Amino acid sequence: MDNTPQEKETPGYKRVHFFKYFLTEEDWNDRHDYHVQKRLLHSSVMHGMGIQDGQNTLLVRADEPASLRVEITPGIGTDSKGREIFVPAPDTTTVEPDKFQLPCVLYIKVVYQEMAADRVRLKDGRIENRYFRETYRFIVSDRPAD
Repeated sequence: MDNTPQEKETPGYKRVHFFKYFLTEEDWNDRHDYHVQKRLLHSSVMHGMGIQDGQNTLLVRADEPASLRVEITPGIGTDSKGREIFVPAPDTTTVEPDKFQLPCVLYIKVVYQEMAADRVRLKDGRIENRYFRETYRFIVSDRPAD
């Protein structure tokens, strides 16, 4: 008797099992997706959403008291989906006051962003992305983060 549960009965993560003559584009993508999903699970459960403590901490500070430009210092955070947001070097963003009904409190949000990188043309003429770059972007808002 086979005691192996049927796939439709068992929730969970499906990990690729390689064997001789088994290696396709779909297999590689499934393998990659498995590791991404496990990393997201680890980050969201073990670290939680927000700025992570460590050697660096994400900080926002005004360049000058009356300046509309703010600096974000290097650091790392995790969003609500477990995606890591890494700011490797100081960066700046500018507040555009005409976009808000002043006076109000403004929030600088650092948001995970994924961008296609290193595009290549295939023999059949299609263009594909060799990589996706995990990066960030800033959002200036008059509403706090969700």
